[in-house]
Amino acid sequence: MSLRLHLLFSLFVFGLSVPGVLRAETSKLFDFRAGMINAEWRGAGDISVEKQADGIWLRSGSSTGMILTDAEPPFFAETALIIASAETPTKVLFIWFYPEKEDGGLTSYYDVNVSSDSENHRTLLLSRHPDWRKEKKTMGFLLPPHSSIVLHRIEFKQWNLWDTVVSALRSVTQLDDYRPYAINFTWGPQLGLNPPEVTELYQNVPPIATSGIWVVTLFIIFCILLYLLSRTSYAIWMRKYYSLMTLLWIACGTWLLLDLYMGVQFLSWVKEDHDAYISGESGFRTFRDRDAFYDFAEFVRPLVTGRERYIFIAETPWPYIGNIRYLTFPSIPAFNLQEDDTWVIYDRSDITLDSTNQLMMGGDVITNPGEVLGIFDEGSFVFRGTFIQHSEPQQ
Repeated sequence: MSLRLHLLFSLFVFGLSVPGVLRAETSKLFDFRAGMINAEWRGAGDISVEKQADGIWLRSGSSTGMILTDAEPPFFAETALIIASAETPTKVLFIWFYPEKEDGGLTSYYDVNVSSDSENHRTLLLSRHPDWRKEKKTMGFLLPPHSSIVLHRIEFKQWNLWDTVVSALRSVTQLDDYRPYAINFTWGPQLGLNPPEVTELYQNVPPIATSGIWVVTLFIIFCILLYLLSRTSYAIWMRKYYSLMTLLWIACGTWLLLDLYMGVQFLSWVKEDHDAYISGESGFRTFRDRDAFYDFAEFVRPLVTGRERYIFIAETPWPYIGNIRYLTFPSIPAFNLQEDDTWVIYDRSDITLDSTNQLMMGGDVITNPGEVLGIFDEGSFVFRGTFIQHSEPQQ
């Protein structure tokens, strides 16, 4: 076989092996199901541990309790998938510390909210936590007093190069939803370096990701510095002048692409507003973080006409009370319970009517028998009735 064929065959074998190398990932599973526990865990504080078929049942007493292990993954874990369940919604802490440190290793933690579903899957972005380091550590869970969960499995994972590249590309295509801070700025492209980071890209403020703005800015600065260096050392760089000019044009093109990306971000909000509100059917339209409030205000306006003031109670005072003040003018919201008799209720499922048409809040009667002027949806309606002096509802 000729040297050329040897070379081609070697390149072919190398080409076949590259995808496998790129896709190789490392994971470590801690299983708590019966007969599958593969690490030593110890209790600390006021805690009881009971083995069950599908995991271990952890219960704390009148003070906090912990369950800990020194059997950390044999690699630098980037994420941790925690699978747990609870009878009632419970918040526990995933904690770790470095016992070999002189200060005893200050404890770091992540909140883990466990709802009452059969199994909760909670992913922790460990590599993004400043205190998660490549050092020997003790880790586990801390339970507040009088709480309990069933711990099923924990999987630590170090993602491969392929996932990192694909995740970064996928995250660039994801756009942030409209939020109140968007009136002043947007985050720009964010780079998630593994699939969980992409999933949670804009669920945190600020985003837990690598800023694409910094990457682009550093690249542009690098291009400009090379260009300036070529101008100051022209005799040395003369042969590479056109290459450096090309690099400078690439930097300008990158900036324009970034500007285009930001423009697409704004246009995506315009499209969403058009689809959800402008072209939507009245009564079913939603607008950004106001949901269906503007349709509700249109529903309320004729019902409060003729009243100088009305009592307005919403899920939260801001931002609704400021909006509805303009939308129903000259009738304005107030909270004069002794003089006003028209109640505008928005998105308050805890405010209902009893059998005698009295308004109730949290089970307590707050008005005399009255009349429902209109119902917008469950928890949103307009009522007319006088206030009972012995109680005072919360806005």
